[in-house]
Amino acid sequence: MASGDFPVAQGEIIEAKSMNSSYFNATLAGTMNYGNISVTTAATLIKATNASRKSILIRNNGSSTLYIGGNNSVTTSNGFEVIAGEEIYIKDTDEIYGIVASGTLDVRYLETQ
Repeated sequence: MASGDFPVAQGEIIEAKSMNSSYFNATLAGTMNYGNISVTTAATLIKATNASRKSILIRNNGSSTLYIGGNNSVTTSNGFEVIAGEEIYIKDTDEIYGIVASGTLDVRYLETQ
């Protein structure tokens, strides 16, 4: 990939603007769970801890910024920013929380086990 192309690997986190599902072919060999969560101005559980999880793709399907973190102390000041229309790929088994500055945000996830 050329500089500036997506996805961009940063340790165990991959950021992306537009991901092609073929990128995940190797990862998706196991069981998939998917769904949506309405994230609000209070820290909202997106996915609980799952020791069987290989990875999770979280998409901000709304029109405002999503902030994510590893516990219910996440805020718009300390959370990892996922702007509208973007995804984040995480290889981790811990719980994931989200929060928004105002309103309610549609968040989609695709979890592999």
